[in-house]
Amino acid sequence: MNSKKPVHFSDHFNIDKARLNELGVFDPILNFDTKVFVEPLLLKDSASEIIRNAYNTYKTFFANLLLILQKSNQVGDKCWRTAKRMVNFPEYQYTCIGYSSGNTEGRGSGIEFNDKILQSAKEIVDLAEGNPEIFLLLPLLEDGIAGDRISDMVQNIIDDDICRYTQEIMAKLDLKGNRLHTSRNCNPYKLLFNPYSKQAIKLVPFDILSNLPVADNVDAIVEELAAYNERLRDIVNRDIGDIWLETTKAYRKEILLKELKTNKEFFIETLTALKAYSPQHYDFEKDYEGLYKWLKDSQEFVNIELSKETKDCPDDLESLMLAVTGIIHHYRDTIENKEMWRTFWTLHNSEYKHVRSHYSYMLFFTVCRAWLISQNSNISINFKQRDGQPMLEFTISGKNRLILHIKHANNTSLAKGYKNVLEKYRHVKNEKHCYLMMNFKAAPAIQLKEIRVIQNPICEIFEIDVSKRNDEQTDGIFKLLEPEFEFNLLEFEDMVFEDSLYTEEKRKGGKNSYQRHKALKEQVQILCREELNKKTYPSAMQLSTHVAKRMIAESPKLLQSFQPYQTHLIDGSDWTTPTFYRWCKNAYKLLKNKLEVVD
Repeated sequence: MNSKKPVHFSDHFNIDKARLNELGVFDPILNFDTKVFVEPLLLKDSASEIIRNAYNTYKTFFANLLLILQKSNQVGDKCWRTAKRMVNFPEYQYTCIGYSSGNTEGRGSGIEFNDKILQSAKEIVDLAEGNPEIFLLLPLLEDGIAGDRISDMVQNIIDDDICRYTQEIMAKLDLKGNRLHTSRNCNPYKLLFNPYSKQAIKLVPFDILSNLPVADNVDAIVEELAAYNERLRDIVNRDIGDIWLETTKAYRKEILLKELKTNKEFFIETLTALKAYSPQHYDFEKDYEGLYKWLKDSQEFVNIELSKETKDCPDDLESLMLAVTGIIHHYRDTIENKEMWRTFWTLHNSEYKHVRSHYSYMLFFTVCRAWLISQNSNISINFKQRDGQPMLEFTISGKNRLILHIKHANNTSLAKGYKNVLEKYRHVKNEKHCYLMMNFKAAPAIQLKEIRVIQNPICEIFEIDVSKRNDEQTDGIFKLLEPEFEFNLLEFEDMVFEDSLYTEEKRKGGKNSYQRHKALKEQVQILCREELNKKTYPSAMQLSTHVAKRMIAESPKLLQSFQPYQTHLIDGSDWTTPTFYRWCKNAYKLLKNKLEVVD
């Protein structure tokens, strides 16, 4: 049986998850990469001083690279070779984040990526005019520089900062390092050992992690920047015009790349706007895309009694197919008839969103694996990847394999992918394929109807209804807990969420917590608005620091019931992170993006 049980850092080292959350630390799954990324634009606003300073490390690196490239006259000369040695960013596996599939082993060579970064930097040296912050535009300048690669690059550059941050967190958790690790800059650190990857474990704060990096959303970001920057908007309208709105996403990016490299005015204004842009970090508490919560949710699936054939399955395709079909039927029944459809939905920005397909894969994998182990089955399940596509492999000895593809019915490439499977595996004799369709709408999607028509025994189709049911109780609870004022300082973190339902006692606790801090939050709202109307703050952290000083001077009574501040008076610890800082950051982003606030 496959022994790769997903394990959180906190579980492996017996650490209280609430304590990690209090420290603002991302709790990685040590043997499965979580599909989030370090976003460089978030570094300067992190609650961690070490990580905020890492932004300067990042800028300094590119300032030095820029100076060297300015002295290079041609590809291959001494300065070019020096720059090429600097631009060496291997995949960063220590933090267990990124796009590796089913493990933490990375995605292959980064040589092509390194060459693209170097070439892009060289092409814009003249446009940069000595400004080291051109690095902000590097993700936008080459097609194929995706967010996961930018994340690798950032982590490589600030590796020493990440190591220092990790040691700081280890000290606060009273953890002793058992792995001597040498950083990218050849500095030694005593860190913790990851028994699954056989490497050191490095930790990062969750406030620098994004689910959709700027590099992967270039055209939409430029549109958003132009909406709030009149000069940039005028240049886009003048030099790019209506073609920007009328063409495809891919061609919009092509137009953007060309303009950035050839239109100096557009380049400078985009850089100026991007420096002031504040993307949101991913909300792991809500986790509306299901990038992280699948492991916790899998524990809600109770064990079931599998058939005798599943426990001791003969090693032939027909028996394997019969056993897996039984597992799928149990799984479908649990979701459709035992309320587990709820785990696929989360309230996000006043509407329900369903999870990404990654969640569906990982949830089924984890639940199925637990069921098979509990029954001492001889069937093993493994997470695999072929041609860039994830899949689950069931096998007994490796002689015969059943491959399960889990798809969302609203996938526009559904029919194309199904036809490819039929064609590719038509003559394979020791392998059987199945499609498990997750349908999020009451009425079948067009794509699902299409593959029903062409269904073939080569790849059988199973369907699970995960559509959101009409549920007045759940909807009413979410409505009850909405903020009473539009500034939205009552955050999701203040509420207790349990399997999409709030119990009565926990609802009372959430409301009491809200009432206790309501006056404090409202005063933070007022002071943030006053400060942002008076002057421009380069970061939410600076705003938070200034507002905190004003709170102590002007409203000390409101801080009497705020436990972090009372603890600060005793031991001198930082009382503003993460809660007070998060309130200020929320205000900073709302007002910075010119969202209207109503008192």
